[in-house]
Amino acid sequence: NTEMSFSVSMDEGDFEWGSSSISTLFASKINIIRPGFYRMISDMIRFNKEAPFLLTLDKDDPRKSVCIGEYLKSNNYSKEFSEMYL
Repeated sequence: NTEMSFSVSMDEGDFEWGSSSISTLFASKINIIRPGFYRMISDMIRFNKEAPFLLTLDKDDPRKSVCIGEYLKSNNYSKEFSEMYL
């Protein structure tokens, strides 16, 4: 059984989060009061639910040729998600 986790450190450590536990999610304690951080989390959950479907589309389906930036914009993903997760 293998466990995977993910972590981010940006802006010389001013913004940090990890995926292995609630304490690493809020590694930067200020994230607790950042509305954008909660938008990012919400978008992460939504993206991870929606994106696998795109992989099942027929290769000729026009939705398969959309670049990630277009996809995020047309599906109303937050700036925080695109900058702090992707």
